Order: sequence, then structure tokens, then C-alpha cells
Amino acid sequence: ICMYKNDSTVLHGDSGGPAFAQGKDGRFYQVGVNVNILTSEYSSSAFSWKSPSQSPSALASFSTDISYYCPWIEARTGGEVKCQTFKSTPIVP
Repeated sequence: ICMYKNDSTVLHGDSGGPAFAQGKDGRFYQVGVNVNILTSEYSSSAFSWKSPSQSPSALASFSTDISYYCPWIEARTGGEVKCQTFKSTPIVP
């Protein structure tokens, strides 16, 4: 999953932490596990986003999609965690 928000970003040290997305109901849902960030050091002209204020070099974050693991997560948590369908929203026109 590639994620970007102008006023926040994943920073070094956030790897392995949860990646959340806000649903239409206003609640936040874990959709992934943080893996890496794309910084301006590795960007090209294909990326024209403005950099977030907290990290001028961070452009986007990449997360592992956890939907594949939902049955395993539900089983291991004894049903305490329930997976739901979450429709992503494209951010690039």
C-alpha cells in the first residue's frame, strides 16, 4: 500500500508499526504494517507531491497490506479482532 498525507508521514523508526486509514464513518482502521518511506533523495520527476511539514524529504510511505492475513489474525485473537472490507481511495489523479 502506498500512503501519503500532506500533514503527516511515516518516519524512520516507524517500520513494523500499524498503518491506519480513516473510514467514511470517521473511525480509523488498520490496513497495513509500515515497511518503508520514499524520500526526495530517491524521487524522480514522476513524483510532484509537496513534502509533509514534519519531514521535508519524505514523500510517501509503503505498508504491507494485511487483508491477506485477516483469517489468521481473527483466529489468533480468538475473534477479538474482526476484519472488515475497506475500500481504498486513490490519491493520485
